[in-house]
Amino acid sequence: MKPHSNTTVSINCARMEVGGDNSWGLPILESYRLKSGIYKFRFVIRLKRNTK
Repeated sequence: MKPHSNTTVSINCARMEVGGDNSWGLPILESYRLKSGIYKFRFVIRLKRNTK
């Protein structure tokens, strides 16, 4: 990979990864699943000045 000066930030309200109850085969337990609906969330990105 070539060095670059870009920074990528991925902000997700929710996501489903690989795995499940036994790492690969079984789906996620019902108690951990998100119900269908509208979800809202907020976030703030603050830049920190270099103090060197």
